[in-house]
Formats: sequence, structure tokens, C-alpha cells
Amino acid sequence: MSIIGIAALSISTVLLYHVSTILGPEDQLLVVLAGGIFLGVGIGIVLRNGGALDGSEVLAVLLSRKIPFSVGDIILFLNAFIFLGASFIFGLESALYSAITYYIAKI
Repeated sequence: MSIIGIAALSISTVLLYHVSTILGPEDQLLVVLAGGIFLGVGIGIVLRNGGALDGSEVLAVLLSRKIPFSVGDIILFLNAFIFLGASFIFGLESALYSAITYYIAKI
């Protein structure tokens, strides 16, 4: 199931890359809210059916069997380190918007 999820995500990203968006870049807060909602629904569907979309989700599923935290909590913890690294590369503002998106997805 994970292979199908990863392949579908990759193919969708390539196919939808050039599609114009409804929300423009000036609406960053709306983009974060909508992105978090859609991301949360998508990841929820995949995880509920026993799949994963990336390595951090696979690791979170495996760790959740050994430690008393949910998959969502573990993913949020792992992504905190990713966002910290991204803040040095892309800037603090972009990293914080990404962190907010993932927080909304977790809810």
C-alpha cells in the first residue's frame, strides 16, 4: 500500500506542478489553512488504510508500535527537526508557515 501512495504522490506532483492555483501567493494564510486541511485529509486516508507517503511516516508507524505516542505526534516531532533545518536554508518565515501547515494537518 505504501508503494502505491508514494507513487501516486509523485505522479500527482509532476502532473499538477504547472496547474494554476486558485489562491495566489499573496494569500499565504489561506494557502497554509487550505494546505493543512487537504494534507491532513490525504495523510489521514493513507495512514488509516495502513500506508505511508514518505520515510518519516514509515518511521512514525513503526515507532508508534513501540512508544506510547500517536503516529501524528511522532510525525510532528520528526518534522520539527526538518523545519528547523529548512529555516536555515529557506528562511524562518517559510519554515514557520510549513510548521503551521503540518500542525493544521495533524489536527
